[in-house]
Amino acid sequence: MQAPVDRRKSSVKRLIVWVISLITAGGIGVYLWYSADQLLPLISVPIYQILIVGALYTVGILLNAGEFWLLYRRLGADIGIIENWLLYGAGQLLNHAPGQVGTIYRFEYLRSVHGLTLSRSASGYGANLLLTVMSTGLLGTGATILVGTGAGVWSPWLVTAFIGMTLTSAAAFFFDLPTPRGHGVVASSWREFRTGWAELLSHRRTALLILAIELSKYAFLAVRMKISLSWIGIDESYSLFLVLAAVTGVVSFVALTPASIGIRELAIGLSAASLGVQFDVALMGATLDRAVALVWVVLVGGAGLMYTGRRLAVSRASQVTP
Repeated sequence: MQAPVDRRKSSVKRLIVWVISLITAGGIGVYLWYSADQLLPLISVPIYQILIVGALYTVGILLNAGEFWLLYRRLGADIGIIENWLLYGAGQLLNHAPGQVGTIYRFEYLRSVHGLTLSRSASGYGANLLLTVMSTGLLGTGATILVGTGAGVWSPWLVTAFIGMTLTSAAAFFFDLPTPRGHGVVASSWREFRTGWAELLSHRRTALLILAIELSKYAFLAVRMKISLSWIGIDESYSLFLVLAAVTGVVSFVALTPASIGIRELAIGLSAASLGVQFDVALMGATLDRAVALVWVVLVGGAGLMYTGRRLAVSRASQVTP
């Protein structure tokens, strides 16, 4: 009886995700339709700026992929850096479907092609999530304080949220995961996850390097957003865009909707409004940035999916060949 119940719960969850996605994306679409006159200045946007935004998006993918490459190599996967970049791009493209399909695809690829078990892949994913939360909290706290001291506009809820993220992630480094008992599938998987997690956290140099990459990623993202939002007249200090980059990081790893569609744009609009920027203008700028990025994720992710898909198919075929 448990399996049908689990399937029903899974179906309800997918339905909720789809409803949230349609409502948020549809609402933003309707708003843009009625605000089309505000998009007229985009006609005069130089093509080189659009290319720069696309290039900065590609740099962001490279940096994100680099973090996972370091983690996967530490966990024993002999994956090349270009191969991993293509795998990450494929995952980003597939994550536009419900259910974190891209993450599951990456786990399956690492298991089939490089022999990295799902539990060890999950430990790498968990370590990256922990470091992402820490870097987001550190950057967000510092940038929000800079905006407050520089422009005189304070957002107590943003400061509180970012400080909370920093303290929570820092405490997690000292949290000892419980040792599982028994020899079943769940216990064995948890034991392997725990081993990989402990192994990753014991290499502080790797953790610090990933933390530095995370902060660099946000710095590039802030530049990208500053350019994108300048197209519709938002000309603010770089520190404000660092805050928006950190907010983008939060909604990206929470992923309430596929690729945080709609939620990301709303979060940027609300955060910008709390720091003195007009909500509807910030919302439009975030949507434009998404549109440019989507073109590049299709290009990079499509190439990655073609490459990794072939390798995955060959690996699976070799495993079933007698």
